Amino acid sequence: MSPKTAHYISTFGNPLLTIPLYSVVAVFLKEDSGTAWTVTLLLLGGVVAPILIKSYRGVQKGEYTNYDISDRKQRQSWYMLPTLLLSVVTIALYLSGQSRIIWMATLFALVLFVASQLINLFVKTSLHVGFNAYLGFLALPLSKWLGVSLLLFTIPLAWSRIVLKRHTLLEVTVGAILGLAVGWTYLYMLNP
Repeated sequence: MSPKTAHYISTFGNPLLTIPLYSVVAVFLKEDSGTAWTVTLLLLGGVVAPILIKSYRGVQKGEYTNYDISDRKQRQSWYMLPTLLLSVVTIALYLSGQSRIIWMATLFALVLFVASQLINLFVKTSLHVGFNAYLGFLALPLSKWLGVSLLLFTIPLAWSRIVLKRHTLLEVTVGAILGLAVGWTYLYMLNP
């Protein structure tokens, strides 16, 4: 894989793009428009936008080497904001009476972040791979074809992260295992 191709795959597979894009489409397909707008505003305004702003400012100030926050030590402090935001949004979704599917999907994204943060003490987990594997499980109830396609997409995505030297084979493997484990658990808890 050429570095240029790897860059495109990695950019397309950025969880700050894939998760919100899928979530917005899914919620508008499955929920009434009021619920869809509420969930979209909470996800985009309460999680995605603040994370993007923090990452951008961190790179501009020199706190982070790059937008992927590829340095394991830099990433440890970065994890705090997404964890806090996902906690607040999960609670807001639950307390506002959103469907079990919606608040559980957010709760398990939070579990994935917390687990990644703990593992990051030893190994820098690939969030690209982990969250896209999780996304495949989120998509399975909506469309088996889409879910399997997203799960298979994690293979070239993992390879792109290695080619770009953002992760090692161990780091993408740990990300994949974590995303698959959290995704499988989400589906099991959704339909015990």
